[in-house]
Amino acid sequence: MMGLLPCCSKPDDPQTKTIEQEIKKERKNLRRQVKILLLGAGGSGKTTFLKQMVIIHGAGEFTADEVRAYRAQIFQNIISAMRILLDARQKLGFKWENEKRQKNVDMIMRFTASDLMRGVDQATFIEIAPIVYDFWSDHAIKKTYEQRNLYQIVRFFKF
Repeated sequence: MMGLLPCCSKPDDPQTKTIEQEIKKERKNLRRQVKILLLGAGGSGKTTFLKQMVIIHGAGEFTADEVRAYRAQIFQNIISAMRILLDARQKLGFKWENEKRQKNVDMIMRFTASDLMRGVDQATFIEIAPIVYDFWSDHAIKKTYEQRNLYQIVRFFKF
């Protein structure tokens, strides 16, 4: 009877046993795997939650590429949020404590949405970071931020 089914392997075949062991391991791994669906509005913390899970339960460290990507995203978010604040300050009619700050507004507003989507390199951010810091020290920007219920801005920006 064995001669009739030459294409079928014997149950004690070492290759068959190896494959069956791999299938068992894979099933065991899949049973332990947890899948979640995170839903929420933009800026609600979905990505932050996942990054924290990687830190707590994963390798605990980011690769150099991940660090570069996160850094670029942070630079982009800061510039984007400051653009929103500068625009809102003007629309709300809040005056600068120091009118000299007005000359630096274009340094931030020159970044278009497409510029920000392409990313902001570290050298550019280092150039404008003192300007952002200076704007933030002005009472007009602080007052504008306090009125953030009138426009959309990410909550983290104050930090």
